[in-house]
Amino acid sequence: NLNGANFFRVNMEARRNRFLANGKDGIRIREGSVTFAENASSRNRYGLQVADVVYGRFHGNLLNHNHEFGATIRNCDNFELSGNLVQYNSLNGINITDSRGTITNNQVTDNRRRGFGIITFAGTISANTIVANGLHAMEVEGTEEVAAPDNWWGPGPLEAERIIDWEDDAGRGQVRTEPVRKNAPPFVWPLAAVYGPAAMHGEVLVKEQVSFESGSKLVVSPGTRVLF
Repeated sequence: NLNGANFFRVNMEARRNRFLANGKDGIRIREGSVTFAENASSRNRYGLQVADVVYGRFHGNLLNHNHEFGATIRNCDNFELSGNLVQYNSLNGINITDSRGTITNNQVTDNRRRGFGIITFAGTISANTIVANGLHAMEVEGTEEVAAPDNWWGPGPLEAERIIDWEDDAGRGQVRTEPVRKNAPPFVWPLAAVYGPAAMHGEVLVKEQVSFESGSKLVVSPGTRVLF
C-alpha cells in the first residue's frame, strides 16, 4: 500500500499488528489518546509517525529497517516511549519535535545516521541503550537543553563526537548526559517475529522463541549477555 494505516482523532489501543513494506507510512497517528504496543513496523518509508497526541503510550514495538525514520514524534504531550527496539533505519532511529514526555529502556541501535534527532524536547531520555549508530548517537538542532541521564552509550567512555550539541555549535542546546551509565540496562526482547536484520547489544532478556525472516541476519555484539 501507499500507507499502512492512518488514524485521526481517535482514542485507541493497537496491539500485535504488522505494518510492513508500505510505500510511505507504516502507521500515522494524529490527535487523540493512544496505546500502541507489541506491533511491528518495518520496511516502510517511515515506521511510526505520531503528531498532536496527548497521553500516548508506545511500548514494546519493533521499528526497524525503514527507509528513513523509525519513529517521528511531533507536538505530543505526556507521551511515553519505552521498551521499543529501534534499529537499522536508513536515517534516524527517533525524531522528536516540540514534544514532552519520557523515553526509557529502549534499544536505539544500528541506525545509519543518528540514534536520536531532536529539535525541541521537554522531558527525560534515560535508561536506554544507544549504540552503533552511524554518524551520531544524538543530535540536538534546537536551542533548548535536553536531559539524557543514565543511558548506556556503549563500552568505554562517552566520546564527544557521539553527541552533537552546543559544544559543536553555540546556537544549539546542551545534552546533559550525567550520570553516564557504565553498564547496559536489561532490555526485554519485544516480539517473537523479527523482520529484516536485527542486533542485540548490552543485556537482552528473551522470554520466548524468536523467529527471523529467511535470509535475515542477527548480530550479537561482543560482550552482550543474552538471557533466556
